[in-house]
Amino acid sequence: AGERVSDISVSLDRVVNDLSFLVGLRTRVALPGNGPRGMAMAGDTVVATEYFSDSLAVWTLNDATSRNVTQIALAEDRPLSDVRQGEIAFFDASHCFQQWQSCATCHPDVRADALNWDLLNDGIGNPKNTRSLLYSHETPPVMITGIRPEAEVAVRAGFRFIQFVEVHEDLASNVDAYLKSLQAVPGPALEQGGLSPEAQRGKLLFDKAGCMYCHSGPHYTDGKLHDVGLGPDELGIDKFVTPPLREVWRTAPYLFDGRAIDIMDLLTRHNPDDKHGKTSDLSEEELQDLTAYILSL
Repeated sequence: AGERVSDISVSLDRVVNDLSFLVGLRTRVALPGNGPRGMAMAGDTVVATEYFSDSLAVWTLNDATSRNVTQIALAEDRPLSDVRQGEIAFFDASHCFQQWQSCATCHPDVRADALNWDLLNDGIGNPKNTRSLLYSHETPPVMITGIRPEAEVAVRAGFRFIQFVEVHEDLASNVDAYLKSLQAVPGPALEQGGLSPEAQRGKLLFDKAGCMYCHSGPHYTDGKLHDVGLGPDELGIDKFVTPPLREVWRTAPYLFDGRAIDIMDLLTRHNPDDKHGKTSDLSEEELQDLTAYILSL
């Protein structure tokens, strides 16, 4: 409008860097329940779903200053199991210093967010790709460098070194219970719940290429540290824990720093010396079959 809105915007070309005009455009409405995960509108009526409270929050936009929110219960109150309390804690940022993140910030749906994070578990300056927490309590050691001997230790260290808070042991134990309760989801590559013809051929190649030596057991990991020619990282670490392959179809990108965009990229461009499975002598069709099998796990 040609009017100065703050001391920063002394000229028109400075307005692009002056965000003070945003003040007052957004109104925050506190909800009575816990876990808003969806919203719908009908005219001036707004309804928010409160996942953890089994309720709906309803309010009307007829007054910009209104904070009158009503709540509709969808179920009777009942005691929460340890698993349910652990799920609530996992998604609750109020435990974090300054409330800026929860466990789910980096582990959406307890899986991976496809980003590299520089955390205080193994030093500063060596960001690592987020790992899925599925079956983490059954596949020690944990963290990509194996710095935590078991998931129970990692859960408590996560609160301490990532969220910068000391939590009560009951809360940490409930998070353990929640993580242990999770099961793998069948992948989209399966055909009627089973392996496709390509994946069946790939299963044989999985053994032929020697993948099964490290990716062994029910979760496809031997729980050991290996140097497969991918390191060192910025701090000189060159051995990394064999990652479980359960649900690997939903955790791209791959390798400790996310350098491989997909499984085919991992098996070819980022495996030049066959240290990560003997794949250099496989044909293009065989590589496709092997990829199909891995993405079916």
